[in-house]
Amino acid sequence: MATVAIDALSPGLWNHYQSQELCDVSIISSDGQRFRAHKIILASASRYFEALFLGAGKHLHGTTMRSPAGNEVEIQLEAIDAESLAAILSSIYRGKVIVEEGNVEALLLASNYLDVAPVKAACCQFLKANLKALTCLHTLALAALYDCQELSADTVTFVKGHFVEVMCGEGKAGLGELPEDVLRDLLQSEELETQSEMQVLEAILAWWEADTDSRSAELPNLLSTIRLSPQQLQQQVAESGVLSKLGAISAIMAHQWLDDFVRARERLSSGADASSSGAVAALPPPRRCMPMGLLAAGGHDAGWRSLRTSEYYNPTQDTWSVGPHLPDSVSFAAYSVLQGNLCVVNGSPHLCSVLLYQRSRKRWLRCRSLLTPRLLAAHTAPARRHGLGCRPLLGHDDAKGGHVAPKEQERGESNTEGGRTGQSNTELQSCEALRIGWGDTCCIEEEPWTAAPAMCTPRTALGAAALADRIYAVGGQDGKHIHRSMEFLDLERGQWSLLSAQLPSERKYHSVCELGGRLYVVGGMTSARERLDSVAAFDPREGRWAPVAAMSVPRSSAGVATLHGQLYVVGGNAGDAAFHTSAEAFSVEAGRWRPCAPTSYGRSSLALAAV
Repeated sequence: MATVAIDALSPGLWNHYQSQELCDVSIISSDGQRFRAHKIILASASRYFEALFLGAGKHLHGTTMRSPAGNEVEIQLEAIDAESLAAILSSIYRGKVIVEEGNVEALLLASNYLDVAPVKAACCQFLKANLKALTCLHTLALAALYDCQELSADTVTFVKGHFVEVMCGEGKAGLGELPEDVLRDLLQSEELETQSEMQVLEAILAWWEADTDSRSAELPNLLSTIRLSPQQLQQQVAESGVLSKLGAISAIMAHQWLDDFVRARERLSSGADASSSGAVAALPPPRRCMPMGLLAAGGHDAGWRSLRTSEYYNPTQDTWSVGPHLPDSVSFAAYSVLQGNLCVVNGSPHLCSVLLYQRSRKRWLRCRSLLTPRLLAAHTAPARRHGLGCRPLLGHDDAKGGHVAPKEQERGESNTEGGRTGQSNTELQSCEALRIGWGDTCCIEEEPWTAAPAMCTPRTALGAAALADRIYAVGGQDGKHIHRSMEFLDLERGQWSLLSAQLPSERKYHSVCELGGRLYVVGGMTSARERLDSVAAFDPREGRWAPVAAMSVPRSSAGVATLHGQLYVVGGNAGDAAFHTSAEAFSVEAGRWRPCAPTSYGRSSLALAAV
């Protein structure tokens, strides 16, 4: 519930309203309750009443105005119940309105009907503050119905980011309420985070099944938002069983519509006349699909053996399954997510191999080796800028006429920070950068590793993550000293700077990741080799660390990743002989951890990424 203050009139007018003094109009609600008020007050707060009293709105739909004996006008409102009308009138006189889940829809209808802008804004503010996967589609339908443009934009953004959660839960029932144009704009968006194009098709079919008679003509428009070739669409429809979720008759009709659509798109792609296909549009470029699960790769087991194995976590089923084997065994892995693909730097003191897991092809690729073998380094990938790829790191300059990747390739950059050399056992402050390109049908192409700006201080067993236009290096070790400090690389200037913010405690062998515009440091180890269960969050806007809920167990050298707005931690160890199989997930909204299914065996110093 929210009490929202709006512009108030003189307290004396509220007293006149309560005591029914000097009233010159009676308003009768749809359920017959009478409210006496003052025309001049209503006209000043509502353009609806202003038009009515000035004569321009005598024939407004749903309104009856009459003047019985005496000077008091009577107005019958057929669309507004007594409770909503009382709240609207109270808000006009008192300047306050109480909005809660039980009355927000009725108040929004009434304030829109009567054109009382402050109350309508208060309802929109309440709905925006209470967006959730279960009701966001219904909220979007309300925003479209009552022309709440700002609420509509905010809700569309929310739905795009929570589309998987909406489609996997009861919230998808709201699809049938959406106007066709609103659904089409949503589904054709580049920012729609979906597991696959079959979820887009499932949304279309759910909307269509709500009213098959009147909506069949709109299906070609909506099916054009699916970013699959005709062959891919046919294959994935058959494999996914998406039509089996429909009723028997609807499934037959949908199958026929899909066949017609596929034939029309085939004619279009072959250059034939597709005028008979109605609104079928050309195939848009592939959408960047949302990660569906987690990949835990490499690390070492309780016998300190380096691993080539990987495991895949399905968050919907809360299960782990065998993943693709790595080309090389990897331990003390440094890793990052590069354009949706997992990049792993081997932490062996004598090997400097680098591997890339290509998500679209479900395969591992070998990259160029590091210039210097680095034990216990960190690895980061700068965030994409405007969706067009990474900003070049120092040492890479497209303006110098170097190789330009074909348009069908993806390109990205990564940075490896610090670590310790295997030869001299010396902590490093140097960094290296790699630019690579890959595609679905072409082999990996890359430029050599180059020297990148060095950190302010040597760090090994550190944590690092990219956030906005910066790379942050956090904690770690230099000789016998364990750091509480952190520093950042400004990607525009190509320079590292120390921050005044200090970690709540010294730590090494910890994990760092970004979630919701904050950095999270998870677990780790102290100089006394005590494993930590503590977690802290750094907000760059506030410039300080704040504690959050601790994990269920202490962990060092764990894997961390973010998926569907939650922070996952997997494996790690609580001592030289205590390797974790357990995993847990942190919800920022709930402020607590929940257990997840364990891995098949304990692994530490692993790579973990959402794929």
